[in-house]
Amino acid sequence: ARGDGAEIAVTSDPTELLGDVVGRFRREGAEIALETGRLPARMPMKPIAFGRCLGNLIANAVRYGSKVQVGAVHDNGFLHIDVDDDGPGIPVSERARVVQRGVRGSTANGPGSGLGLHTAARAMAQQSGSLELTDRPGGGTSVILRFRPADQPDVSAGAARARPAAGAARGWA
Repeated sequence: ARGDGAEIAVTSDPTELLGDVVGRFRREGAEIALETGRLPARMPMKPIAFGRCLGNLIANAVRYGSKVQVGAVHDNGFLHIDVDDDGPGIPVSERARVVQRGVRGSTANGPGSGLGLHTAARAMAQQSGSLELTDRPGGGTSVILRFRPADQPDVSAGAARARPAAGAARGWA
């Protein structure tokens, strides 16, 4: 999305940023469970890019699922945020493609431009983070956002899968 690349990371409160985005959707009538573990009081983040990223993911979750949960945990210096829904899910064979600009998955219904996941993935890359699409146990999609501190080296996607699952901690088994 426009402007994300020029945004400078500022010391931000991740709990407050999460609450702001989730609160916006709740005020519009969406039922979203938000559960956070103990998160850092402050960390370098790009709040506009973060809001756009999380907002797009929650909008998709609300559109395709009837149950939406957002959870966050801090583990080994990394911030992990899960956006889970109980919708139709995204087939494994389509996951690499649906984060490309203008591409919608085969389970997408209704209006849409195929920009939401692309914008979210791009926003995460601009923050030295990652976005991973996985199946939610019991059906649906879990989108995992992974932020690393500025002073930590990047690690492989395999290491991201080894972290404690925020969704499992919230009872989504």
